[in-house]
Amino acid sequence: MYGEANVPGAGKTVIFYAHYDGQPVNPALWAKGLNPFQPQLLNGRVDEDASIQTYVNFPLNDDWRIYARGLRMIKVESWRYLWLLAAIKDQE
Repeated sequence: MYGEANVPGAGKTVIFYAHYDGQPVNPALWAKGLNPFQPQLLNGRVDEDASIQTYVNFPLNDDWRIYARGLRMIKVESWRYLWLLAAIKDQE
């Protein structure tokens, strides 16, 4: 992922860096009913007997989770950098 925001007259440079990689996965080792390659919404933690949700009403409860391979590593990090950039731009 690469992004750049040029600011005329800027005296400093800010870099956000993260390493993204995907490790091989064995779907048989995932919790019953979950597929690492298909994001699924659960009404809680998988280790606390949460169930897969097929219909959703908003707003979601705070303890609901999305399970999918690499979801947290890639998506959350990407959004974090976009939010940081937006916060910096708001300070201009």
